[in-house]
Amino acid sequence: MFEPIAVSTHVLAGISARWPELAEPWSMSVAGELHELCVRYNAEPIAVLPARFGLVVKANTPDGQIVLRSSPDPNGRHQGAISVALAQIGVSPQVHEVSTTDHGTWTVMDMIEPGTPLGDQNVLPEPEQVAAMLGPLIGQPAPTSDLPNLVDWLRDRLTDDRLRDLAPGCQVASTKERRAALADLDTLALNHVPGLCHADASPWNVLAGKHERLYLIDPRGISGEVSYDAAIIALKAAPHRPVKLTAKAISTTLNIDARRVLAWASIAAIARV
Repeated sequence: MFEPIAVSTHVLAGISARWPELAEPWSMSVAGELHELCVRYNAEPIAVLPARFGLVVKANTPDGQIVLRSSPDPNGRHQGAISVALAQIGVSPQVHEVSTTDHGTWTVMDMIEPGTPLGDQNVLPEPEQVAAMLGPLIGQPAPTSDLPNLVDWLRDRLTDDRLRDLAPGCQVASTKERRAALADLDTLALNHVPGLCHADASPWNVLAGKHERLYLIDPRGISGEVSYDAAIIALKAAPHRPVKLTAKAISTTLNIDARRVLAWASIAAIARV
């Protein structure tokens, strides 16, 4: 029998701060929508997985384990499009469904096993593992023409004095730092060709599968470039190792410009992504 699953107060507080107009309608409907999806997939929820701004549920089905994810993010439909595109080239789990309502988006996908996030491993993956994951993105077009653009998204963050999604204990960068980052962003934009990009390859969005293969989950939903994904991994996956060393190792293996990766990493750090 289906047991209603409650969203934690911590997650609700985060959603209320980030999307105050969506928090109540999303929280009021998410349990019922989950029930309907579980009936459709003959799924039995077995665990609520960690999430900052949504509900992520692991469930058993007759065909194997799946993950049902709901987010009130207004950019949800774009995230769904990226998820499908990444799945089609084999770097994300298979997506069974993406459905959007007025107050949120559901994504139903296969479960990656063992599915341990890099953030729980405290080790930097080998450059070859990163290249195997990011390499298929090179040269891939954005899945839809109406995706927000990485350059515009970063510019909005760098000009926002009151970012609402800062990590605990983090503050907006100084005006001087942000002006310098904006100048660097303008330089990168000159040669930027928007394409398929995950755009949030933090250690919690990179999962280890079988045979040490890495998979991407929970994309940001914007067009961008592989150099940016490499930059985020270099910036966040090994916080105690110089970013320059990590960026160079990944760039060499991917055969991309290490200077461009480092520039993206610097901008992302100042934009507090």
